[in-house]
Amino acid sequence: MRGVSPPENAGLPDLLRHWARHGGDRPLYRHLVNGEDREEVLTAGEFLRQVNLLSDDLRARYEPGTRLLLMFPTGLEFLVAFCSALCAGMIAVPIPAVGPNRFARAVPRLLGIVQDCRPGAILTTPALSVMRAVAAETSWELAVPDWRSVVLDPADPRTPSDHFAHSAAEDIAFLQYTSGSTAAPKGVIVTFDNLRNNQRAIGDLISRTDRPTQSVAGWLPHYHDMGLAEKIFGLFHGVPTTFFSPAHFVQKPVRWLDMLSRYKASTTCAPNFALEVCAKRIPEVRRGDIDLSALNYLILGAEPIAASTLDRFAATFRDCGFRSSSYLPSFGMAETTVLATGASLREPVVKSICKEVKIGSLVYPPPNGNTDTRRVVSCGPPPEGHSVEIVEPESKEILAEGFVGEIWYRGPSVGAGYWQSEPSAVSGFNGTLADGRSGYLRTGDLGLLIDQELFIVGRIKDVIITRGRNIFPQDIEHYVAASIDGVSAHGVVAIGSAPEEAESEAVVILVEAHRTLCSTHDNYRLHEIAMEIHKEIQSEFEITVQEVVLVGPNRLPKTSSGKLRRMACHQQWKEELFPRLADSLLQDQGEVRV
Repeated sequence: MRGVSPPENAGLPDLLRHWARHGGDRPLYRHLVNGEDREEVLTAGEFLRQVNLLSDDLRARYEPGTRLLLMFPTGLEFLVAFCSALCAGMIAVPIPAVGPNRFARAVPRLLGIVQDCRPGAILTTPALSVMRAVAAETSWELAVPDWRSVVLDPADPRTPSDHFAHSAAEDIAFLQYTSGSTAAPKGVIVTFDNLRNNQRAIGDLISRTDRPTQSVAGWLPHYHDMGLAEKIFGLFHGVPTTFFSPAHFVQKPVRWLDMLSRYKASTTCAPNFALEVCAKRIPEVRRGDIDLSALNYLILGAEPIAASTLDRFAATFRDCGFRSSSYLPSFGMAETTVLATGASLREPVVKSICKEVKIGSLVYPPPNGNTDTRRVVSCGPPPEGHSVEIVEPESKEILAEGFVGEIWYRGPSVGAGYWQSEPSAVSGFNGTLADGRSGYLRTGDLGLLIDQELFIVGRIKDVIITRGRNIFPQDIEHYVAASIDGVSAHGVVAIGSAPEEAESEAVVILVEAHRTLCSTHDNYRLHEIAMEIHKEIQSEFEITVQEVVLVGPNRLPKTSSGKLRRMACHQQWKEELFPRLADSLLQDQGEVRV
């Protein structure tokens, strides 16, 4: 299917027709329903037919530009619905699937999206259509004019029209609601031009002739920017995609590597924590069944990338055929469609910078004699046609290489703004430098450039200032997760607490204990964990932890994509809403109270 290239700048309808014409009987999508061996498959030809049928229905029911909420579990239905909405001239709005058991927790976020984008309908599966009645019974007044079930029926006797709406480059393709890890979710406007340019940039990174992308496999959620890009890459580049749900990975991480091995996948995507979990939880006896020799690109993103995690994963799976040159560290966000920078076809570039970081400070190379450093991983340069600058956020002056500042980004992948947003939010998409150049996205992330490559160090709003020092919570979080046994790999949050009249912030650490500790009610070990965290953070960072709060698995607020919601964690801690397994409060006398 990959052999015949589509026309330059082909739109989505033309791409679907092209792949159906050249290899229409070959699998385009394969969904592993149970995360292992139960397959649902759509060929390129059948995928085009299903998109055509649903697109005909949508055009008959709704006006062009209607926002359609796509509330689907992992599966083929979402992919057909997403492409059908775009081909019908509608605006797709992917959201997580919400069942009765999760409805109460999900309603505030879902209601916020509904009130913001005012959808004309919700497309979902017959099984989830029952949520309409549940929604109607709540006081949230979750009102959407129409709910429509999507069923993929290969025996459907109807003849599709083969007519799709014409969409201009500047027309809106979909709204990507941000994950809300730092604030209320906002709908990023992604145009067809944004989508095409970003997919081209990804293709340029992972479609080298010496190490081509023959197939994609993954488990990231389809309603998240990185997961969506992973799912639709095959539509733009003509390669088959195999996938299963995030829940199947969480339940049994080895399934991911088994999938890569079984289907000889050449490309996959993952956040840092997934590598950490695999390196820790997949035993040596099980690794003998895994073959990663076909894997050319492991795209890393969605959260900070730790050099120690890359080292550990590469060492653990080297005998499985994994090559560390397959790592592709990247930086991106919904506001840049997904990819902003990336580096491939080489060993990861890791630099040691000063551990003490302040905006405008020189951290690389560290001053002579400064051994208080930390390692950071290069996320590569921006793709062709895009640019990145490190900027002092107040003066708007560009900082030289090696200095830390806010990351400003410009290029055709940057979205058109937030849907129905206030002018102050829109201005974040049109930052103007001191020299007068404009059109930059102000990311809110802090980083530096070394040899024209981007290194991430944190977020402006996340910095904890304690006794005159700037501490990035991500450094504390990764250290605790990596060094303390019994702590969930993706369940640590460090926050700053500033009591009234205090001169600096105190550090509070919220920790999800591992499920096995909770099931055995090992209070002694929980007490030990709290004490170890106090001791290790004091030793490594030379700061005093005010409080360690241990909670059960999955108790810390997370976004739909699995990121920890730092602001929500902070608020719930202030309101003492966490059901605590054990508290330890370091008193002036040095005592620990449990």
